[in-house]
Amino acid sequence: MMHPLQMPLMAYPWGSKSFIQNLLGRKDLIGLPVAEIWMGAHPSAPSTLRLPDGIVPLDMYLKTNPRALGSDAHSFDTLPYLMKVLAADSPLSIQTHPNLTQAQEGFAAENDQGIPLDDPSRNYKDANHKPELICALTPFTALCLFLPYMKLTQSLIQTGLQHILPQAKDFMANPSPDTWKECFAAILQLKPSDIIWAIQTAIEEKDTPLSQWQINATEWVKNLADKHPADAGALAPLFFQLHHLQPGQALFLSPGTPHAYLQGAAIEVMANSDNVLRGGLTTKHIDLPEYIHVLDFEPRPQPLINAVQDASGVYYYTSPAREFRLGYATLSPHQIIVSQPRLPAIFLCTQGHITLDDNQQKLSIKQGESAFCDAQSGNIALSGEGMAYICELGADL
Repeated sequence: MMHPLQMPLMAYPWGSKSFIQNLLGRKDLIGLPVAEIWMGAHPSAPSTLRLPDGIVPLDMYLKTNPRALGSDAHSFDTLPYLMKVLAADSPLSIQTHPNLTQAQEGFAAENDQGIPLDDPSRNYKDANHKPELICALTPFTALCLFLPYMKLTQSLIQTGLQHILPQAKDFMANPSPDTWKECFAAILQLKPSDIIWAIQTAIEEKDTPLSQWQINATEWVKNLADKHPADAGALAPLFFQLHHLQPGQALFLSPGTPHAYLQGAAIEVMANSDNVLRGGLTTKHIDLPEYIHVLDFEPRPQPLINAVQDASGVYYYTSPAREFRLGYATLSPHQIIVSQPRLPAIFLCTQGHITLDDNQQKLSIKQGESAFCDAQSGNIALSGEGMAYICELGADL
């Protein structure tokens, strides 16, 4: 069966005042910070289905209709992925997400402490890990993973932090994940006056010209410091890799990856989790010890991912995630693509109009609309004129 999805909207201060509004054709929301559209079965904000007997949340529908979830996703007990449209006019927090063991232990510990699930001070909203893939819909800027040690050393010199932090001197003398962990933790715990001094030191004109990557990073330090003048997170562009994605390019973020999305709109797919550990650039709850505990301090390359077309004509992004796979299809008039998604799947139309046909029923969606195709749908023929993103089960289920 295929069903139109009703999708929750999330309003956060960093949200775009126009992108999601234009995607959905919601002129009444123009000027308001609409940050995300959620498509999935996460209990904190499930999508809903309009059925003959009323509106039903997707998570409840799957619980009462196990054949709709299917045998491939049965081990997860629910839809294993969450799909979002994310639109940022201003930067999000610097953050990371836990691995499965950390999430299970953290969720159980906070339950034992009696912290309500909706408590703002809670770190773990569920017991799941959160690998994710972000795919640009517009030019999109992100910070992701730490810089190589040589560049981290240059950044410490640019900020002058080696003069006030013994941990910075230790790292520069013996660079390693352990010494960088101690150094980065110390930076995040600087008192406000020292943070302001380090920011000013970083952006002031130097006798020795900066390299291009430092110039680019410093511009973002200025941008972040305007909004967060005494937040150590404003220095993050000097410590994280800065990526500029063009539409269609993607990044995969494994658990523990330090990151911050700075500007732009994107499709974001992830394991079905809302666990976020924050380290700065936010008024939300920050638990620095837990954030540091979860972070991966090993510097490693962060390659951009481009989609590859399969035999059906659908383009897919490769990632190691078991829970999800993201693809897209672009259709011209009179063209038909017979997709073979790993069901259940969600189709989101981002341009034009698309008709889905699984030989049992037809369902048409236009720009800003989505459809849930359950495990009984089979192959799905796509026709129309436009573009649709497809989120489906990962490869190893």
